[in-house]
Amino acid sequence: KHHDLTGSKRESHLHLGLYGAGAEEFQLLQPQGAVSVSAGETLTLICSVSGVVPAGPVKWFKGSGSGRQLVYAQVGSFPRVTRAVSGSDTDFTIHINDTRPEDAGIYRCVKFRKGSGADEEFRSGAGTVVSVSGDTRRGGLVGGGRCLVSASLILPHKKMQVLLAVAG
Repeated sequence: KHHDLTGSKRESHLHLGLYGAGAEEFQLLQPQGAVSVSAGETLTLICSVSGVVPAGPVKWFKGSGSGRQLVYAQVGSFPRVTRAVSGSDTDFTIHINDTRPEDAGIYRCVKFRKGSGADEEFRSGAGTVVSVSGDTRRGGLVGGGRCLVSASLILPHKKMQVLLAVAG
């Protein structure tokens, strides 16, 4: 008897999940709370929509309020930005190439609804806080290379080999 109860409970749950009103509801999902990237790397910002999607574009913005800056829209030219899934109606994940320290900030994925005049903001993502560490990693690699050379220079009998290696 106990098993039957659980079974029927599960069934009704599934039924609700598939056919309940909630299944049709529009949802915008921006799951990343914070992302850290090194300068020069590619930054990926995730955003997807589901349910009944009203007509109108999805755009990415950096910052908030009137001072926010458009990062990506389906129409226009955004040289450093590419869509992860080109032409998708549900996946609006983007890649920002060659990130720079000034790319740090809060990014929001925003769904607009076609209005009588201009498109009106319909739903906004929770926001992703992006931090960009400066060229420290790249500088570290170069520094590391130099350290190897200077360490070899300390050994007098290897001086010739090192000079040849550096010259070559």
